[in-house]
Amino acid sequence: MLVLLAAFYILALSLYDRMPDPMVSHWNAQGAADGYISRFWGMFLLPFIVTGLMLLLTAVPLIDPLKANIARFRSTYDWFMVVFLGYMLYVYVMTLMWNLGYRFDFIVVMIPAMAAFFFFIGVLIGRARRNYFIGRI
Repeated sequence: MLVLLAAFYILALSLYDRMPDPMVSHWNAQGAADGYISRFWGMFLLPFIVTGLMLLLTAVPLIDPLKANIARFRSTYDWFMVVFLGYMLYVYVMTLMWNLGYRFDFIVVMIPAMAAFFFFIGVLIGRARRNYFIGRI
């Protein structure tokens, strides 16, 4: 997880000067760019959000009153965090590539990644044990 998280910051720092200001940050349902953000936030907002979510997801097993149940599916939980980071890194890389001038249908490149991500969420929920945040009885 730390390697994937570090990749966000390595990319942000190494490509910062090559990005336009403002950067494209959103595409509509037709795949057309329709939202913009300043270069600083375009480069660092997603890494900051992902870092915060990873800290939260790391803390959940420590603060959950039913933490023993999380321990029963901890390897799946940890893999979920890795898959989540991988998915978000993919989104980030696609956004950076677009802003570097590579043009492609953003919807087409996102559909397989979203399908794989939601498939894994289904696997996680199927293996989760009852706790305060996710799981079944």
